[in-house]
Amino acid sequence: MQYLKPEVRERILKVATDEFMQKGFLDVNMRHLAKLSGITVGNIYRYFPSKEKILDQILEEPYQQIINLIAKTDREIVGITVDERFNYSIKSLVKICEAYSTTILILLTKVKGSKYEKVYQQVRGAVLERIKFEFSHIDDDLAEAITEATLASVVHVLSKYHEEPGKLSPVLNKVIGYLFYQLDQRIEGKEN
Repeated sequence: MQYLKPEVRERILKVATDEFMQKGFLDVNMRHLAKLSGITVGNIYRYFPSKEKILDQILEEPYQQIINLIAKTDREIVGITVDERFNYSIKSLVKICEAYSTTILILLTKVKGSKYEKVYQQVRGAVLERIKFEFSHIDDDLAEAITEATLASVVHVLSKYHEEPGKLSPVLNKVIGYLFYQLDQRIEGKEN
């Protein structure tokens, strides 16, 4: 039995992350990943039986972080103002995006044809549900528009700054903060 080297495994994951980011899941193949990793096609299958398993390794942690944030938000931030709840959620989201910027971007935009294909819609649904919960008087069209603006903004900022963590956080904080700052008052037409 051949010994699997951790540095080769990490190299495969790095190369695959770059390829998924550039091409998307459907256009990545194991043969090309093996070539870029400097190993044989047979050897890459000793490390990972499929590109799906590689994608799982790359996305497992950020996916769990996003799912946990969605679940945690409802449980842990009760009894505070809407602005405080959104600040908590925004800070948590920014922290996740800082830690996993490229992989979150892959998760939200590059997974067509994989088991993660519906994650964007799941996140969208959770954000929409949260907005409707926080602003019960909001009509569906406005709630959907705010949801779309939020997700489009996150994807835009991640696309632009996923390789520059020093710029990512301040821009993401500013954009999301702008979208949600005193949103309840703006919806009611009571801007300061």
